[in-house]
Formats: sequence, C-alpha cells, structure tokens
Amino acid sequence: MEERELFHWDELSWYSVLRDLVINLWVVVLAGLTVWMGVDSVVQLRYVPAYTSYAIMAVTAKGSDISIYSNLTATTQMAEVIGEVFASNVLREKVVEELAVTEFDGEIKAEVIPETNMLTVQVTAPTAKQAHQGLWSAINHYDEVSNYLFTNADLMMLQPPSVPKTPSNTPNIRHIQKIASVGAAILVAAGCVLFTALRPTVQTMQGAQRNLNGSVLGDVPFERKWKSTKDIIRRRKKSILLNDPGVSMGFSASIRKIATRLELRMKHSGHKILLVTSVGENEGKSSVATNIALALKEKGRRVLLLDGDLRKPAIHKVLQLPKEDAVCINDYLNDRCEGTNTVYYDEDSGLHVVQSGDQRVNDGVRGNATKICQLIQALSETMDYIIVDSAPMAVTSDTEYLLQAVESVLFVVRQDWCGVDAINDKLEILRQNNVRIQGIVLNAVHPFGFGSRSRDRYYGYGRRTRGKKKLEAEHEREN
Repeated sequence: MEERELFHWDELSWYSVLRDLVINLWVVVLAGLTVWMGVDSVVQLRYVPAYTSYAIMAVTAKGSDISIYSNLTATTQMAEVIGEVFASNVLREKVVEELAVTEFDGEIKAEVIPETNMLTVQVTAPTAKQAHQGLWSAINHYDEVSNYLFTNADLMMLQPPSVPKTPSNTPNIRHIQKIASVGAAILVAAGCVLFTALRPTVQTMQGAQRNLNGSVLGDVPFERKWKSTKDIIRRRKKSILLNDPGVSMGFSASIRKIATRLELRMKHSGHKILLVTSVGENEGKSSVATNIALALKEKGRRVLLLDGDLRKPAIHKVLQLPKEDAVCINDYLNDRCEGTNTVYYDEDSGLHVVQSGDQRVNDGVRGNATKICQLIQALSETMDYIIVDSAPMAVTSDTEYLLQAVESVLFVVRQDWCGVDAINDKLEILRQNNVRIQGIVLNAVHPFGFGSRSRDRYYGYGRRTRGKKKLEAEHEREN
C-alpha cells in the first residue's frame, strides 16, 4: 500500500509564512532579548577571573651578557628545553616552598618568541598577587633547577614581571550574546514557519485539490479594498465587484472562469438554483455570490440574487443598495407584502435582488423556512438563475433549512482560514441532504506559494482561458 505524504511543499503559502512571522515578530524579538540577558547572567555567575604576569627573558651564555646562539634553529631548540624547565614539577615545588602555601593554583608557562632567542615566561593565577609572586619565584629558582639539565646557557631578564591590573581571561560576552540571541530568534522564527506549514488549513490551490472532498472550480485572488492612500486615510472600504472599473484583471478573469465552469455544470445537471455558503464568517461568501451573479448577468442571463442570511445580511452592503422604502424578506415573512414585491431591480448591476434588510431576525430561517423556500421556488419560474447567499454553516444551522429549496451548492473556502476537517465535515453534511455540490472556490488567495500557478491569471485570456468545448469535456471527465 502506498504511503501518503504528511506534508507537501506546494501546500505552503509564502504569504501565510510571512504573515505569521509578522504577527509573531514580538515573540521572536522577545526570545532574542531574553537570551541576551540570560547569557549575561550565566556568564557572570560562571565567570572565574584569572590574572597573568609576564616577563621577557633572553637565552645567553653562562657568564656573558650577549647571546652565543647565532643559529636561530639551535636557539629555538634550547628555548623549548628551558620552557620545559619552567613547566616542570620540580620548579613548581620550589615555588610552593618559597610562597609557603600547600598548593600553587597558578599555571607556569614559557613560550618562544619566533625568530629570536627570547622567551615569554608567564604565570596565570586566580589573583594578581599570586601571579606576580609566582613568576618572581619561578625566575629566582630557575638556575637551581636548570643546573641538573645543562650548564652552558643562562637567562637574562629583558622585561621584569609586573603586577597585572585586569583579568587576562575577560570573556567576549558581547560576541556570545549576539550569536546566542540571533540563534534563539532564528529558532523561534523556524518554529513559526513549522507551525504555519503544519496548520491544517487550505493555503494553496494544490492543497485544496489534494485535501478537500470536492471539485475545486478555481481560486479568486486577493483584491485590496483600499485602492489609494486617500481611501486608507478615510477608511473608505467597499466591496470588490466585477463591474468596478478599478478591479484587477486577475480578479475579473478568475470570477468569469469560475462562472463559466459553474454554468456548464448547472446546465449539465439541469439546475438553476444555487446556494453559496462557507464554514465560517468573513470568508468572502457574499462577495463571491454577488460576483458570480454579475458574471452570469454579463452573459445575458436573467439572474436573481437572494440574501438568505437573516441574522447578518450583507448583500445590500455589497451592492450598496438604497435603504429607503426597500421591501425585504422580513416584510414578506410578516405578511406585509407579496413575495414578488420583494424583488428589487438594481440598475447599476443589472441584477434582480431580494434583500434581507438591515434588521436581524433572531429566529433566523428556522421558523420561516417553508415560506422562504416557497418564495425561492416561485421566483425561479421567471429567472434563469437564482443565487442564494446563506449564513455560514459553522455559525448557525439556517443553511440546512434552505437546502430543501435549492438544487446545488457552491462552497467558498478562504485561504488559510478554516481547518480542512471542518470544511470536509460541512461538505459531508451537504451530501447527506442530497444536494449536489457544484464545486469549491478558494477565495482571497495571495499569489505567493511553492509551485504557485497564480501567474496564469495575469497574462491575457487567449493563451490561458479554455474554450467552451474543452470545459465541457473536462466536466464530463469529472462526472
């Protein structure tokens, strides 16, 4: 049995990664600052100062004040032997005896200065006094110890020992802090990226096609509602509509392509009533429903857009319909008007609209399901298509009451919004109600993903848009 991969790179969106990094930037910075201060505290607690006293000695002949070694190689070899004398245990015992201590904690070391006959003799100890006294003691007892090894060389002091004023092992704490802080920040940032990658949401078209239990009709690119700096300052935000001259080509091409595929499927199944729903709020369901209706209207179809969300209606806001003297579903439900009187023709969009109104109905569709379904069926006799914008399925059960009046469903999924399991659960509920799911639309897609095909939207219609026969053949294969 073939094993299924748990993660695919093409299901990860760069936009989602960058957004999460920006949102959690304070966590990344806090981690860096915490480690910065933590390193300083740890170093200060563990730091043991050490002091080093130095002296420079020259190798000379016994009884002479000049070097007898003209050969640098021989000088170096002799200096190395002398260095071993300073590091010997015999000399250390002499130092311990002179200083009258039980043990000398310092380190005695002699190093040859390259290309010379000189040595650097140094003693490192926990205190400056011990280092200075130990070095003097070692130098004073050198002749006594060295006489057992050789007698033809002596040491002449060129620079006497001095008392060290600062520790010789001062840690480069700033360098350590920089490395540790950057490492901690990178580690936390990597954790954010991993969290984004493993989050069970739909981030790309490839992820939607692979993980959702339904046919994906297409994706709609994210479109900014603020088009200018003036709009941002004034907070002027309006819905993005297909008939808006400022809408981008990518957005309009995607909507028209989805509408074409949707119409072919509805013609094939003989359906004309379509319900548009989603799992959660703010997934762009009302915007997609309105734009699908506009795309069908562009083809000369007679389209009715009905706002079936009685708790939080939005269609009148999307189309910016006038509120004065508007006849709404509420009037029909309260027997203040006939069903046909609720239809309003919007000259700007060319759509027939049934508004739900500004007032929320607390009971929702539950107590009025029969009358609303009768209204939908009655209006379908004079329309080519009826698009019903319903409430989110995770918020209320109103959508399930409307299923008895509709023939098919279009499911809207916003990029990186709801979990895959929640989406598939709602799709299964729709199937259990014997409603045909015409397709799924991935909405508000930011075109930054691994293997993203979003570039196909922007480079013209002739090369990328499929013909009607090809779409029909594709539909036959899917069914």
